Amino acid sequence: MIQKNVNSKKLKENINSLLKSYIYKNRNIECCPSCGGKKYIKHGSYKGIQRYKCKDCRKTFSNTTNSLWSYSKKDINIWIEFVELMIQKKSLRFCAKKLKISITTAFYWRHKILHGLKLDSVPKELEGNVHINKTIVIENFKGCRNILTTRRSNIWIVAAKGDED
Repeated sequence: MIQKNVNSKKLKENINSLLKSYIYKNRNIECCPSCGGKKYIKHGSYKGIQRYKCKDCRKTFSNTTNSLWSYSKKDINIWIEFVELMIQKKSLRFCAKKLKISITTAFYWRHKILHGLKLDSVPKELEGNVHINKTIVIENFKGCRNILTTRRSNIWIVAAKGDED
């Protein structure tokens, strides 16, 4: 019984680093996030994640730099639950209350997720049978301090999926 509790405790301690290293294992690095340079070399690893060093600006980075969980001190399970609640279209107040995080953190996470989706999920080309869907959302100025117009425009959101998934 004691050995079982010790093993489950070790698993809980290491689950964050294991999940992060598994998720970012296949993420491709095209350039240095600091200077945009294409010349970089492998520079060791940290918690199972490969590090790189730019030859131009001499800064180090990894697959997780500028990604969803970069610089986050929260548990990865809270992030996963937040994404699930976001997919269910729950409000920020509901998410913050359920996950015991601040509304500001929930707002920041939502925009970080949307920005990450924009960067990581756009394929270069689609092949085979392509399915396309669209939805129209009215522009939202919530949180903007310097609104220059009173007219809201329609924002078209187009989603497409090919045979390669």
